[in-house]
Amino acid sequence: KEPHISCYGATGSGKSTVLLSMIAQCLSNETNLYFIDKKFEFSSLSVFYPKDKIAMTNADILKVLQHIVDVVLVERQKKVAAEVKKRRKMGLTGFDLGLKPIVIVGDEIGSVVASMDSKQKKQFLACLIQIIQKGRSVSIFLVVASQSPATDVLPSSIRSQFSTRILLGSASADFQRMAFDMVATDSDVPRFQGYYMES
Repeated sequence: KEPHISCYGATGSGKSTVLLSMIAQCLSNETNLYFIDKKFEFSSLSVFYPKDKIAMTNADILKVLQHIVDVVLVERQKKVAAEVKKRRKMGLTGFDLGLKPIVIVGDEIGSVVASMDSKQKKQFLACLIQIIQKGRSVSIFLVVASQSPATDVLPSSIRSQFSTRILLGSASADFQRMAFDMVATDSDVPRFQGYYMES
């Protein structure tokens, strides 16, 4: 119900494990996955998954995201608009039309942003904004993991659009406020445990 997902936590808190669990669920129901993979961890999936959907270099990441924004998202918007007109029913979504979900999975999104020059970063963030603001209605979703929810990683215009936010492990009050806009706890949290919020 709340498919744009962000997952935050320090190294070793279990972010990659959470992502792998989500990926397994997506693969089991034939969701169309794309990977932003600067850590080269998802490249092993290329044994059975199309290599062109696993972007590891900045150039490939930008190419994939720009294609999703310029082609896939636009085509799906046209399909939904045509069905709205045909059925004379406002508010239809990709889910209502049976469009296969597309999920873009990005691990350590902070390292992706840090590795880009200013022009690449601007293009990258512009694509993410389009996907996160327009994607839900056409079944295109964003799932990202990062060590930090700070604005130098993702601006608030993107962070605020994640309807499900997960914070793994212990974190300072400031860190929790950046992730949730509130403080969830003032005590230690065991590994692989944490808090989540759905808006």
